[in-house]
Amino acid sequence: MTDDPALPTAWTRSSHSGTEANNCLEWRRDGGRRVAVRDSKNPRHGTLTLSTTAWQTFVSHAPSIPAPHPR
Repeated sequence: MTDDPALPTAWTRSSHSGTEANNCLEWRRDGGRRVAVRDSKNPRHGTLTLSTTAWQTFVSHAPSIPAPHPR
């Protein structure tokens, strides 16, 4: 991922959110070489800001991370 003006600056919802639209993360380009990530259930509880390199690494590994089991 580079500083591409075509990347969204508005919040984008994860394509893996399924039918539960409020059970996922959202992301957006946060200027320069950063990506902001937030929980769609609690969007006002802050964001996690990652470098584009860290975001790329997360996205490339996310499909292989097992989903947590409900407690």
